Amino acid sequence: MDRKLSFYLIFWIKLDLAYGWLGVFFWGGSGMLWVGTAGGLNRRNPGKGTFTRYRHNPADPESLSNDFIWSVAEGEKGTFWIGTYGGGLNRINPDFNIVRHITRKQGFFDDRIHRILADVSENFWMSCNKGIFQVKRQELIDIRSNSIQYNSYNEHDGMSTRECNGVSQPSGWKDHEGKLWFPT
Repeated sequence: MDRKLSFYLIFWIKLDLAYGWLGVFFWGGSGMLWVGTAGGLNRRNPGKGTFTRYRHNPADPESLSNDFIWSVAEGEKGTFWIGTYGGGLNRINPDFNIVRHITRKQGFFDDRIHRILADVSENFWMSCNKGIFQVKRQELIDIRSNSIQYNSYNEHDGMSTRECNGVSQPSGWKDHEGKLWFPT
């Protein structure tokens, strides 16, 4: 058996993350490991070796908006931004107990977020099947109405296709110079 495949199988079984699909591994700045699956978001508890699982609960408006997790990005002051496939963007506060949803209902560009990348100007760039869009991070933090200002890009802007889901490759990447790359 391939050594890499064997590692993933052991990882999957040992951590009880068997949801049939793994969306993202993300190492936070504090050394925290986040694993997004089709069954929710899992955060490794440092020093304990255990995981806390976050899932959508229709009875709890502060739970995840969707269990299908595609992307995780670390934000300001210990917050985390979670891109879902169908539930838009979720913001988790530093205490990990309040989730805020940002969806098309609030004027968000798309509810299927494949990748979240930050640039040096405090903007988030996100990929989805409708293209790439850019929004100021502070606007997402301060959201008060149903109008989010964003810039979107698709084939009308020179992209070969609007779909940026990556399929078998990352659906966005930030290189060592800070340039953002998205597959089409």
